[in-house]
Amino acid sequence: MKLYLLRHGQTEGNAKMVIQGWTPTPLTAQGQKQAERLRDVLSDVRFDRIFSSDIYRTRQTGDIVFPERYVPFEYDARLREVNNTALAGTPSAELRKIYGDKYRKASRHLSFEEFGGESAEELMARTKDFLDDLAKDKKSKLVAAVTHGGTIRAFVANVIGGMPDSKSVVIENCTVTALEYNGKIWRLIGINDCRELH
Repeated sequence: MKLYLLRHGQTEGNAKMVIQGWTPTPLTAQGQKQAERLRDVLSDVRFDRIFSSDIYRTRQTGDIVFPERYVPFEYDARLREVNNTALAGTPSAELRKIYGDKYRKASRHLSFEEFGGESAEELMARTKDFLDDLAKDKKSKLVAAVTHGGTIRAFVANVIGGMPDSKSVVIENCTVTALEYNGKIWRLIGINDCRELH
């Protein structure tokens, strides 16, 4: 089985360098064009299952990338971005001024428990749970999941070990990161790709 992890298109929050978390920020015009490009790249690919985070920007991206619902979307909260709670909606520059290194460390390692949010371990646990459940599906060969940059980093961390910080692994908008399950383990087969991977 192959799992294509698709990051959503650019959002108003991305463009303004605002930390988003679970906030329902819409795609920009550029984000919509990115999703249209990804739709064209994947137009000949038929997925057995299509999952999506239930947050607005991923739902909006999924509607553009997959305009023909040849399989029903499966919305799954485990695919949400890391929960950064009260920080969401605030510009990153402002958070750096207020919290300094405390915020920088949280943001780089996706660990917001000091701010009342989710830890990197919790994010990794829910993405691992998703992978474990998907591995039980013996019929599907190709699966897509529309999700978030931090969440994709957590998926990668579950496969290669250890949460990569945001400076070493950047997941671009509307790219594909691909994992493959061989019946025993998941492995990383592509990252930040905007070409067809099948």
